[in-house]
Amino acid sequence: MRCSLNSVLFLFLFLLLCAGMLAACGRATAPPAALKDIRSEADPVQESWGAEYYVTETIPGEASSRPRLKMRADHMATFEEGDSTWTVLQSDSIGGRVTVLLYDETGDSSATVFADRVTLLDNRKRFEAIGNVEVRAQGDKALWSEHLVWFEREQALRTPGFVRISTPDEQVQGYALKADERLDEYTLRSMTGRVTVREE
Repeated sequence: MRCSLNSVLFLFLFLLLCAGMLAACGRATAPPAALKDIRSEADPVQESWGAEYYVTETIPGEASSRPRLKMRADHMATFEEGDSTWTVLQSDSIGGRVTVLLYDETGDSSATVFADRVTLLDNRKRFEAIGNVEVRAQGDKALWSEHLVWFEREQALRTPGFVRISTPDEQVQGYALKADERLDEYTLRSMTGRVTVREE
């Protein structure tokens, strides 16, 4: 009886060892996971530091192009999801900000935008600036908001929420701004403030 119990125990251990070896072999022959399979969808597909990003516009009938916007940021990351691609620019330094220079159709600077974060969307046709947004335009014009959207085709600025505007003749505030890049013309909802009327 003792001999047969040892034989059964030996056989059981042998089968257990064989099963473990077969399982290990199966795992060893499995193909390694592709990088795209293990990369999280939240991870950027491209990153750079100390970034400068340029968007130019081709002029019909001319060999050259002109600048449309230039962005500078401590960190830039591009993301993809399905058919959508967007680029996020932000500052890594304390007190640092993203700077966006806008240019008009003649190639002159029309405005400078500062923000904590800027997201470039719609194949570079729109960007959203979020956090401590400040716009400086020619003629001592300025705008402050927490959220600003720029539309390339319309050469327009929009703020969905509260905004303050300062010009040599006006100190106003309100909601839902619609303005041109230079802040020459704009509309606001629930506008309050002070306007100086100059006599000719």
